[in-house]
Formats: sequence, C-alpha cells, structure tokens
Amino acid sequence: MPELLCEPLCQHCQQAPRRRPRGLCHGCHKDKEVRLLYPQRASKYNNRGVCPDFAGEAMLPPPAEATPGPAKFATLAARAAAGLALFHPRDRQPSLD
Repeated sequence: MPELLCEPLCQHCQQAPRRRPRGLCHGCHKDKEVRLLYPQRASKYNNRGVCPDFAGEAMLPPPAEATPGPAKFATLAARAAAGLALFHPRDRQPSLD
C-alpha cells in the first residue's frame, strides 16, 4: 500500500494545500481581505551571523591591545566563542600613517 503524503492545509479554508506565503492556498492568497487576516511570517534568512548579540546587547569584553591582523582575529574569535560583544569602544585602532 503506498504511503500518502500529508500536505499542510490552508490556514483559512482548510481545504486546499498551502502553497503560498502566510500559510494560504492560492485561492485564498489572491483575496486581499483574507491575506490581511494572516500576518507575514519572519523570514528564516533574517537571522545572520554567529552570535545573536553582536548588535551591542552582549556584555562588553575588556579592551583589546591587539593590532589588526592575526592577533586581533584570535581575540575576535575568543570573544565570539564566549558570547561577548565583538568590539569594545576602546579597542586599539589601526594607525592611519
């Protein structure tokens, strides 16, 4: 006996398989009033980066004395692994000479 694949049904009509954004079938998605009843879902591609707290919400690490280069990369990797913010306002800056 062949297995039946269960496709999720439309959130609105519960009859047709959902194939459009917002969990709707094609027919329900065409109706603007129905579309407004179901908010858009967040994109799975919005969350980028290694650590969710790189936006300044993580604890500040101590300032780094490493100059830009391999030592600074090692410092950044250690900060990321510890869940700390990547940069400190008083980190050593590259000289512009």
